[in-house]
Amino acid sequence: MRYTVRSMSFDYSSLFVFDAMIAAGVIAASFLFVYTIGRYSIVPTIAALGMGATFAALAPFVGRVPGISAWPAYQQHILIFALMTIAACFVFRRHSYFEPSAMPSKIELAMCAVLIAGFILAVLGSFLPADVVTALSPHMKLLFVDDIQRTLWLVAPVAVFAFMKGR
Repeated sequence: MRYTVRSMSFDYSSLFVFDAMIAAGVIAASFLFVYTIGRYSIVPTIAALGMGATFAALAPFVGRVPGISAWPAYQQHILIFALMTIAACFVFRRHSYFEPSAMPSKIELAMCAVLIAGFILAVLGSFLPADVVTALSPHMKLLFVDDIQRTLWLVAPVAVFAFMKGR
């Protein structure tokens, strides 16, 4: 689809790139989670994401698990990241150590939703092989795959807790 407005043409098909749609889905799912069932469990969720990412990146036995050993390494890491994050989130939510002491405000919830989505996308981008990274759109590479931005996305959820006050 191509539209011309005042002698400027704009190609709308460039906006609907598959990887951008996945990123939008992750962001929407993060907002849905944070504003519904995750409202009182932001800290356990961020701790579970960190634990899942660390475990998936450093697990030496992933390639020997029956059933997934034939998959490419990046798919194995993504699966282990998802499974470990979900398992850790359930364990952390039930543990009394992570009881909420302050209720986050709506702006803090929105900020945490963006940070959780960015963390997930940065971790997924770190697991992708070089040939898949080259196929990503330039905006996705710039926001989530480059080393500096990925480091910022991985550190930001923890750093934002210094500024959150809650009610």
